[in-house]
Formats: sequence, structure tokens, C-alpha cells
Amino acid sequence: VFLSMLDPKNKSRKLLIFDEIQNISDWDKFIRTIYEKNHKNEFEIIITGSNSQLLSSELSSNLAGRFIEFHIYPFSFAEFLKYKNLNISNERKFLEHKAEIKSYFQEYINSSGLPETFSIKGLKAKFSYISGIVSKVILDDLITRFKPKHPEIIEKLLGYLIMNIGNINSPTSISKYLKSQNIDLD
Repeated sequence: VFLSMLDPKNKSRKLLIFDEIQNISDWDKFIRTIYEKNHKNEFEIIITGSNSQLLSSELSSNLAGRFIEFHIYPFSFAEFLKYKNLNISNERKFLEHKAEIKSYFQEYINSSGLPETFSIKGLKAKFSYISGIVSKVILDDLITRFKPKHPEIIEKLLGYLIMNIGNINSPTSISKYLKSQNIDLD
């Protein structure tokens, strides 16, 4: 049905973009059908998503060799500096721009390297945006997918790990934290 809706007179290549398609049942069968009917290379298919249901191991079994996977990560600090039109190519340039780099580093830390946050004004607004991403991607997706017995523990553990970024964490330190929060895993 979907393919019959396309204009047969238009012979140009079509770009089909499906965002968060994993929320539709049997999406993989739908995409495979389009792919298999693409004998004349009429379509380019792009599937995007950040949901845990789109894990690469599942994509490879669902689409069996019919895809190329791209991972998109937050900016590194070097990329952030380039975004700010500051190209540090040697030590001399670093020393010349040291104060500016220090200021940009604080801005980078507050943005989490996520390009979407670069245009958000105000620390509270940035924090709200980042909290929403953490809540949706990490908590909702993982909890929905794996259905742990105590999802509230994952949220507390995530908060602990975020507050201790840069510190060495061990199973013992995590266990001590959970005990300090009166959480018993037994």
C-alpha cells in the first residue's frame, strides 16, 4: 500500500526517513519489504532513533545485512572549540587563548556536549533539557525494555554516578551508597 502511494511519474530517487519507527509493531518487516522492492535503487531509507529497542544487535538480525549504522555522539571539547570558531593547533595558540578556552570549557561542561543545548540560554533551561534526555533515554527506555524489579534503584544509582563523574567507582562504593540510602538489594 505504501509504495503504491508514490507518484510513478516522478522518476527521481526518493528519500524515506523513519524516525522512532521502533514504536510501530513489525516495523522491521515493513522496512524489509520496501528494501526488497527497491530493485531499481529508487529509495534511500534512513531509520533514526535513540530508543533501546534499536540496539545494533537487533538491527543486524532484523535487517540482516541491509543497513549501515552510524553512531552520533555529543561533541568532544575540541569539536566544541571548532564550533566556537576557535582552532587550537599548537601550544602557542593554546596559551594565547587560555582564558577563552577556560571559559568555553565551563560552557561545554554545562552543555554536556549536546549541540541542541548550545543555543539554549540559561543554566536552568539547559539543565531541564538534559534532565529530560536522561529521563527519557536512560530511565524510560531501559526500564521499559528490561522491566527491573526496582526501577527506583536505577534512578538513584544514575544520580549517584552523575554526581561522582570523574571519581573512581567500584562495586563496593556503589554498594555503600545504596546502603546509605537504605536500599537493600537482597
